[in-house]
Amino acid sequence: MAVIILSVLIVVAVLALIIGGISKLGGKTATHGATGTFQLPPGARIVEMQSQPGRLILRVREAHGEEIEKVIGWAQNVAANAGVGFDLPAPLLAA
Repeated sequence: MAVIILSVLIVVAVLALIIGGISKLGGKTATHGATGTFQLPPGARIVEMQSQPGRLILRVREAHGEEIEKVIGWAQNVAANAGVGFDLPAPLLAA
C-alpha cells in the first residue's frame, strides 16, 4: 500500500515540475527595446564586447586610427611652429 501511495506522489511531483516549467517558459515575453544598426568603418575591428540589461557595449579599434591621429596632430604642431602649410600633395593612406 505504501508503495502505491509513494508512486502516486512521485507522479504528481513530476507533473507539477513539468507544469511549473512550462508556465515559467511560456510567461516570458520578448522585450521591445530600441533597435538600431551600426556599421563599422572599413578596417575596424571589435576588440571587446560586453552586454548589460538593455544595452550592448562594443569596444572598437580602427586600423591604424589611433597612431595616425597622433602623427597628424604632431605634424600639425610642427608645421604651425615652422610656419609651413599643412596641405599634403597626396593622402597618407590609399583607401
